[in-house]
This record gives sequence, C-alpha cells and structure tokens, in this order.
Amino acid sequence: MAENKNQHYVPQFYLRNFSSDDKNIAAYHLEQERSLGIVPIKDQCSKDYFYHSLDVEKKLGEIEADTSGIINKILSGRFPELSLEELLYVRAFIMLQNSRTKHSADLIRNDALKIKALLLSMNPAEELRKQISEIDESMRGSIDLMMDIFPEMFLNSLDLSMKLLINQTDRPFITSDDPVSIYDQYLERVCDSLSYGIGSKGIEIFMPISSKLMLLLYDPKIYKIGTRKACQVMITQRNDVDQLNLLTVLYSDRVIYYEAGTVTDFDISQLVQKAKRFAFSEEMEIERYDCVEETGELLHSHPRNLYCKAHFSFIKELDGAKAISIKPGQSIGSEITIRDYSLQLDRVRRNGYRPKGPLSFKKKR
Repeated sequence: MAENKNQHYVPQFYLRNFSSDDKNIAAYHLEQERSLGIVPIKDQCSKDYFYHSLDVEKKLGEIEADTSGIINKILSGRFPELSLEELLYVRAFIMLQNSRTKHSADLIRNDALKIKALLLSMNPAEELRKQISEIDESMRGSIDLMMDIFPEMFLNSLDLSMKLLINQTDRPFITSDDPVSIYDQYLERVCDSLSYGIGSKGIEIFMPISSKLMLLLYDPKIYKIGTRKACQVMITQRNDVDQLNLLTVLYSDRVIYYEAGTVTDFDISQLVQKAKRFAFSEEMEIERYDCVEETGELLHSHPRNLYCKAHFSFIKELDGAKAISIKPGQSIGSEITIRDYSLQLDRVRRNGYRPKGPLSFKKKR
C-alpha cells in the first residue's frame, strides 16, 4: 500500500489548474517570507498517511475523479451547461475542501484541547470527568471529526446561490494550501463583533479554481451578484482581484501557490505584507454564562472571525438587507444573524427539542 502513503489534502488535479506544465507550480512560504520558486505539485499539500486510513484516501480519490471532470468542463467555458447533479458535486467539492486540510485539522485539535481543559477545570462529577477525559484530541481524532462535519456543512450550503467569477484583468487569482475563504460583508457592517459561519446570513464562500476563474457561494437573500439569470460574473477591476487574493492569503496556512510568470515575487510579497495588517487568530473563543432560571452553565464556543473591510464592486446588498442595522445596546437575535434555512435544519437536528420555558443567561465575569 506504499503507493497511497503520500496523501494529499489539496488535490493534485486542483493545483494543476495553476500550473503551465501540469507538473510544477510557483510557491511562496508565508513564515519564511520568501519565494520557494517552482516546486513539484506531487510534493505539495500532502503528508504521509495524513488521513490515517487508506479507505478514506481511496474514497476521496473517487470523489476527486468525479469532480475533476466537472471542473475541467468549467475551465473549458461550459459552466452554464452543468446539470443540477454536476452543480451539487461542485458544491460538495467546495465544502469538502473547506473541511479536509491540515490547517482545518490543526484548528479542530487545538479547539478540542481548549474545551477539554476548560471542562476538566470546572470539577465535573466523576462519571462526567471520565467522559471528558475520553475526548480524542489527537490529530487522528481531529481528522475523523473534520470528515464527520462535512455532511452538515454541505447541507447548510444548499440554500446558497453559486456564481462563477471570470477574471478579465491582468492580475491572476492565486490559491493556497487552504484554498477556501469565508467572509460576511453583511455581518461586518451590522456588527463586526459578531462571529459568522456556514449558517450565517450574508455568508460568502470563495474558491479559486484557476488564475482566471473562481467559484462563489453566497446568500441570495442578502446580496445581488450579477443578473438573476446569469450564472457567470465578469471581474473587470483590479481592486476586486486584489481583495479576493488578500482573502486567500489570510485564510492560508503556510504556502501560497500561483501560476509561474503570471505574478512577480515582489507582488506576492506586497500582498503578504498587506495581509499582516488584518492578521487574526482562528482559535475558538469560549465564553461562559450562568443560567438565571436554573442551576447550570452555558458554554458558548465560536471562532474569532476575519473582518478586513473587504468590499467588492460586483457584490451589492439588497435593499432589505441594507435596512437592517443595530443600535448601541440593542440585543441581537437569530433573525438578524442566522439564515432561516439553517434554523430549520437546526430544528430538525434537535428533533423539536425545546426547554420547558424561556431561559436567560448572564455572562460570567
């Protein structure tokens, strides 16, 4: 089984879309702040036995084989011709790629360690302590959880619209070792202290698939992007490409990739320096709340999200979304922050469970 030893968390077929010879790609290392020159694709975004399972690697290989043909159709200009089934494959590919990288596994592992330490510090009963101690915070456990999360993320994306962004400028799209970027201009405007996720109102999910093409999933009840019937949007302004590439850098782990000869090392270096102004910690933040009505405590865990004042000329907020604003001291409910579709999924998941009465919580000092 040595042929499956080197397991990729970003598919090789994907990285070839940013290559001029299908074998090599230009790379820039973020921590070292230097160009790595032209590097072999087969050695990128991989680790020996990363998934700890040849079965998982084999299944992912089958998914990639099905998806690569569809992506090739998009690259050849046939995006408007894709069937509903093919579009679902593309959507699944985006959400799976968002879940399967080493960067994602590292974040999940760090979060598990943080939650486990906090729960044990609260002096739980012996039986509960035993259960907490069994939380698997190993890399293998993180990867298993990461793959388990994917189906729910996919379901949460089904109400999002999809567009293909076509870059008509002389600046290329770049990619990275964690190529999916998530943003929310709507929540940034409403209240930039709010966290956002796949189920949030106003969510935007970007994934470049070549130096000239990028896929976008977005909330159609918040934004207008292009015309209603057109599935493609032409990007004609350099500033839009620059901001999309900035998101790619900010969501990357260690390495930026791009097609050799399409951008200079100096331009990449300048982009990386700009990203430093918006550097953010993706580690989970945990807040503790006392329940007022009952004996108990609520732990609210959420990511520290990125806000970098990104603005794209091709994305417009709908009038209904523009009318939503938050006054100082005003409470913020789910009707402002969570999409109706995601709330419905949550009700189904909890099988109609509701507390006996309304509960209120007070944040611990």
